Amino acid sequence: MINNWLAEWNTEEIIDDIFDDQKVNMKAFKKTLNKLLMNIENIRKTPITEREF
Repeated sequence: MINNWLAEWNTEEIIDDIFDDQKVNMKAFKKTLNKLLMNIENIRKTPITEREF
């Protein structure tokens, strides 16, 4: 879903839907989405048996 948001041509419409038409810094929002993707990727590299919940 995050990849779709980052590649979406109409990202502003998606952000309006998420944040109920509040102003959002697009650059900061995309940076946050990229950081989430990197964190998810790092978690996937860790075997489930070694993860702490």
